[in-house]
This record gives sequence, structure tokens and C-alpha cells, in this order.
Amino acid sequence: MVASDDIEPAGVKVFIDATLKNFKEDYNRSAKDPYAGIYPRGRKWPTMALEAGYSERYDALVGDTDLLLQGTQGRIGLVIVVKIEPLAPGETEIQNGFVQVYEYDQKLNRSVRSGRRKRLYPPPSSRLQPCLKFTWNQVLRNKIGEHISDSEQTPPLYLENLRSILDENVTRHLAFKSRGDDDSEIE
Repeated sequence: MVASDDIEPAGVKVFIDATLKNFKEDYNRSAKDPYAGIYPRGRKWPTMALEAGYSERYDALVGDTDLLLQGTQGRIGLVIVVKIEPLAPGETEIQNGFVQVYEYDQKLNRSVRSGRRKRLYPPPSSRLQPCLKFTWNQVLRNKIGEHISDSEQTPPLYLENLRSILDENVTRHLAFKSRGDDDSEIE
């Protein structure tokens, strides 16, 4: 969003592995490190979080989603869940994976699925670039008036961009698995 000039550069930060604490009700003793979170300037809680699982089961990821959405009573409004199937012995490329968005439903006071799952792997053969689309209200929540530019639509989150990040992390995982503590660069 910042790169496309759709939002002022200081308006939003993306934090990786920030520990969240002080959840509400049944979650009050929990802490969580979502893979990433989008924080509009001036907000304690992210508006959106990303949870990714490789060896973690999908139902455990959904439990993390409940913590992030219900445990903040909607202060976090959206969680993007990425589930990648672990590689079988000898595999070097991701074979199966999908993305699913969850949101906090204020009326039900709980997390609910938003839209359908989108396939990440194997990549679709269609010429259309699959993406996730969000509204400015979903991304910025109560800070919407402070950060919007003239653009009425948020830029989409292209799944191809997400795939390239996942592919790099799997390559890194395999490099560490095969080389131990070697600090050389990935080839």
C-alpha cells in the first residue's frame, strides 16, 4: 500500500513476530506472536494479522485465529490464515497449501470465516492473478481518516507475492535442515 502511494508511509507499519498480550475473557492468560500484523499509526493492536502454519494443524491455526479475534473482542478485525502441507521426504517444493480469511463478527462476538479458501499450491493455471481484497475500513479501522490518500480502493494482496515469500522460507528451512548451523547464503 505504501509502495503504491495509496497510504502515507508513516501511516502503517508491518511488524513481524510482535508478541501480543492482555487478551480479554477466556484468553486473558495467553500471549501470541502472529507471523505478521498491520498496525496503523497510533494503534496498540493490529487491525489485521497473518497466521501461517507448516507443521501446525489447521484446527490449531483456527484456534490461534479465535485467540486473535475473540481475545481482542474485535480490536483485531481480520486474520489471514495460511496453511502449507509439510513436504514429504525428498520434496523440495511446496505441493499443497491454501489461504483462508477470518473476521470478527460484532453481532455474534466471535470469529467467522470470510469468503472461500483460496488455493496457494499448486498455483492455479489461470491467467488471472488470484488475490485477497480488503476495504480501507478493514485495513485501517478507527484510523481510516488519518491515513487514506485519494485512492478509493485498497491495493489487492496478490497470492503470487505470498507464494514467493513462502517459497523462500521453505528453501531456507530446507537449507538449515540439510546444513545444520552453516551460516552461508542460500544458493
